[in-house]
Amino acid sequence: GGAGLRVRRQDKLDGLRRCLLYVADTLTTHYKRLSGQKGEESAFNALAVYPRRRGVHFVRFLWYNTNMQIRQISIFMPNRPGQLSQICRALSESDINIATLSLADTSDFGIVRLIVDDHEKAKEVLSRSGHAVTVSEVVAVCVPDRPGGMAGVLQCLDKAGVDIKYSYAFAFHKGEKAVLVFKFGDNAAAERALAKDGYVTLDEDQIGENAR
Repeated sequence: GGAGLRVRRQDKLDGLRRCLLYVADTLTTHYKRLSGQKGEESAFNALAVYPRRRGVHFVRFLWYNTNMQIRQISIFMPNRPGQLSQICRALSESDINIATLSLADTSDFGIVRLIVDDHEKAKEVLSRSGHAVTVSEVVAVCVPDRPGGMAGVLQCLDKAGVDIKYSYAFAFHKGEKAVLVFKFGDNAAAERALAKDGYVTLDEDQIGENAR
């Protein structure tokens, strides 16, 4: 009696999972078609079905956007006075807004990393003024601006075995939240791990709106 009831209940749950997976695959297909995504990687990441009393089930879908990486420009410059001022002035004169900036230096040269509201225009302007400029993709993670916000993200990344190349941060939504910018060894794997743990990654439009 009891064993048979458990088997029937498990059969129903398995049937529900198969049905939901079919719905998720269909939604993913339409999502890719509308967003122009290509490739085999699915926007649908995970599914959990939690049985409740009286036949009611709670279903949780976890999604991630495979195109949430942000373009960052990096400028290599001699380590001497006035270099950073020249870069900021050139961008200002071209009406390019800086969302955030990170500066690293050695005894001989410095690297300025910028996220701006128009990376293509910024690269053109800075290259024309004689700077060595590269563009790379980074991931921006939104977290509560409170003690432990970054620690939780790092714990998630440690658990997934993701390699962090470098990171920097800035305030978001008038200081209510913080954004952690990461360059990973594998950005896509990091995005999957973050989405699975419920972290929100930002796109370029969201970063740009915050900078304005």
